[in-house]
Amino acid sequence: MPRSPSDESMKTRHAEGLGNGSVGADARVIDFARVSADWFWETDADGRFTFVSDQVISLVGVRPEDCIGKSREELHGSVAQDATWAAYRKAISAHEPFRDITFIMSDADGTTFPVAISGVPVFDGEKFVGYRGTGRRASQGEVIEKLVRNIVGATSRSVGRDFLKQVAEALWRELNVDRIFISRLTDDGKTAESAIAIIDGKQVANFSYPIAGGPCESVAREATLCVYPRGVAERFPDDHYLKEEGIEGYIGVPLYGARGQGLGLMVAMSGKPMILEDLHKLAFEFFAGRVAAELDRSLVEEELRRRDVLLSAIVDHLPHGLTVKDPDGRYMLINKEFTRRYGIDGDEILGSSNEERFPAWEQAWAASRAQEKNVADSGKIITREQDRQFADGSHHRLEIVKFPISDDGGRLIGVGALGVDITERDKWERDALDRERVLKGYHKALDRIVASDAMASPDAGDAFSLLTQVAAETLGVERVSVWRARPDMSDIECLDLYQAASAAHSSGMVLENDYFPQYFKALQQVEVIDAHDARSDPRTAEFAGKYLDEHGITSMLDAVIHVGDELKGVLCLEHVGDPRKWTLEEQSLARSLAALTSLIMARQEQQKSERARQSIEQRFSGVVNALPSALSLKDRDCRYVFVNKVYEQNYGVRAEEAFGKRIDELGLNSPEILATIHAED
Repeated sequence: MPRSPSDESMKTRHAEGLGNGSVGADARVIDFARVSADWFWETDADGRFTFVSDQVISLVGVRPEDCIGKSREELHGSVAQDATWAAYRKAISAHEPFRDITFIMSDADGTTFPVAISGVPVFDGEKFVGYRGTGRRASQGEVIEKLVRNIVGATSRSVGRDFLKQVAEALWRELNVDRIFISRLTDDGKTAESAIAIIDGKQVANFSYPIAGGPCESVAREATLCVYPRGVAERFPDDHYLKEEGIEGYIGVPLYGARGQGLGLMVAMSGKPMILEDLHKLAFEFFAGRVAAELDRSLVEEELRRRDVLLSAIVDHLPHGLTVKDPDGRYMLINKEFTRRYGIDGDEILGSSNEERFPAWEQAWAASRAQEKNVADSGKIITREQDRQFADGSHHRLEIVKFPISDDGGRLIGVGALGVDITERDKWERDALDRERVLKGYHKALDRIVASDAMASPDAGDAFSLLTQVAAETLGVERVSVWRARPDMSDIECLDLYQAASAAHSSGMVLENDYFPQYFKALQQVEVIDAHDARSDPRTAEFAGKYLDEHGITSMLDAVIHVGDELKGVLCLEHVGDPRKWTLEEQSLARSLAALTSLIMARQEQQKSERARQSIEQRFSGVVNALPSALSLKDRDCRYVFVNKVYEQNYGVRAEEAFGKRIDELGLNSPEILATIHAED
């Protein structure tokens, strides 16, 4: 290997003028080298030192002879600086020249300082034989300048989250720490949520961690940069993360938003004592403002994206068509429901007007544009109803609500339109009106029955005849009948059957339980049997054949009749023709008619009981009045309830005069006799 100049030759200075001869040229080169470097070095092809100049003793505190035969890793490896070693090894392995690679060295008392190394590869022909280079003691300002330049270079073209990621990676690389966290604080200030987390050079999933009892709490509380170059885990024993992760060094700086609000923290941690603490402080303080600004920007952008996603989800999941047009009537936004209805997506319609996109609906769009102008001019919401045909050919009625959209300054920027499909509501409203008309008709029918003379007739048959006829006319059924059940439910007997076609009444038919057990069972289980298809309904299928076919009955609506808790019979409505689905209103009317029928039956039973009671009283009166002696009956209060004819004749008092009175109130006897009677009573 060509020999390096010795220290003695470096001290030689020729008096000849500059550029005089070859010796002058060598001296010139040596002078240039000495003013640009503090010492010289040379390594072989294996990277081991073969020469180090004497100046290294005073500058670095290492003797040249202690360096010979050793690699740079053996001399500088006590201080962790992975990124620097990576850059150095990359240049060496490629046999490329390098300049001012800065290593951190430490002296005997542990004080650290930077040195800058430059070198060029040396070849003997085509053969690589080693490196020659220079070294110099670098200043911290120079190191900081280089660090800032490297970080700025790595992040200059990024913003937002990308910047935060790149600056965290650059700080991790340049500061030789284990982990870098850029975090936001929760509103209560008790928890930090990482926005970017770099551990061992790799971005990891974001996480949350409590800051109470740790150095992060000091940073947040004191609102100042905090540095703990060593022993941080022992200083904060309540911070379990520091202990579990073996953290030795820590530096943290608060981050503030543009309005002065606390945003979060930027933190660096190392498993070894931190070197060049001032370097860490300056780097963190230098980039804290930009990091805070980008964190603020990213949080605002994330909130805007979150709101945009939320708004988009709401807009696209609305069951109504939504559009927004600019003041010139051109579409700015449509939602998915609008696309589904009209078979057109945003790419086809955004930027176009109705007149351009739907020329066939010119007349409708003219009215629409007039309404939009009205909304824009008045600033009021306008609602109208309109019929529309959708892309699938179906016709719908829409309630279209148009509303103004203005910016913060009140300037109109668009007109929104919400198309609510009211087809079903419109149908429901029409059906409701129809139901109302039907119910009014039902109420009139019930009033007709209740107010009739037949209901007051002593003959229940008159009431049954009217009820069945009115029911048939009101519900439009062919056959309506009233049946009385035996107490043991062994059979039911028809009291009145009205047939609309012949306007005739009949009675007397009997249906026996033995022949129709399922029907009789159903009567005891439900209030209404709504057999839309009487032949297939298991409750009425037993009538299939002779009864249903004979009369052409397809649907049956039967309402059970109760008097008190006792089943007394059934009201039957039988439809002839196509099968009929009984509506809820029709079933309700059937119940009401059954209730009226129960009143008629109850009154019929009362009349029957009254006639029986009168018959008994007549027979009783006949017997007691035929007695040859006086007879009286008293209640527990000794008041007369009956006296016979002989009593009336003997005491000269009529039965109605004695009724309800005591004997002493009649004035018929002396006190002595009354006392005797009272004693006997």
